Amino acid sequence: RYNRNMIYGTGSYSLYNFSTTLNFERIFYISENAAKTWSFRAGYGILNWNGKIALLTLNNLRGRGQNKFEMNIGATYINEPHSYGPHYFSFVLNAGYRRQSQNGKFIFRSGLGTPEGLYLSMGYSF
Repeated sequence: RYNRNMIYGTGSYSLYNFSTTLNFERIFYISENAAKTWSFRAGYGILNWNGKIALLTLNNLRGRGQNKFEMNIGATYINEPHSYGPHYFSFVLNAGYRRQSQNGKFIFRSGLGTPEGLYLSMGYSF
């Protein structure tokens, strides 16, 4: 049995921004040998102390066992004083490593993407 729900916190840093988000992820497809997994993610958090960030992504995990390569694509809404204006939408594109066993509870993620930059996550699956 595979845990299909996940909650994790993410901290990220790029040259000019940092963010912290709380994320919920739900797996909707697992291949027979669990080498391919698809899920949706929704997250909300703080950007640079005074901004807010919300994101929705489609996620793909590849690999067997507890070590996986993850790819995410989606959209983000950012509410922060910026040269683009106080409110704007941007795309999300991430690639990284995820450690998550089939029926274990602990999740670890790290990688690189936009708009997050370098990110690190830890969480719980159920």
